[in-house]
Amino acid sequence: MPRILFTDHEFPDLRIERDLFAAAGVDVAVTQAKTDDEVIEAAQGCYGMLVQYAPVSERVVAALPGLAIVSRIGAGFDTVDTDACARHGVALRPRAPVTER
Repeated sequence: MPRILFTDHEFPDLRIERDLFAAAGVDVAVTQAKTDDEVIEAAQGCYGMLVQYAPVSERVVAALPGLAIVSRIGAGFDTVDTDACARHGVALRPRAPVTER
């Protein structure tokens, strides 16, 4: 089963996200990483990452050869090394805004 990582978040509840990914057959891991080392450790074996503030540096991307996509929760990619992602073939996507449910 593919696995993605919420590297960090400020949401009180991830139930909706977990349910959506589970329905698609994707396992979700959650951490509150603040450093390269914490992201690398938590993202081992992950296909994708949802990132709010955690760093996604050249070092992080290089240490995660199975990483295929990084989706930024928020505006812009200020904590993501977009050039490193491009060099390593990692797709970048902004997360769509959540609407009223």
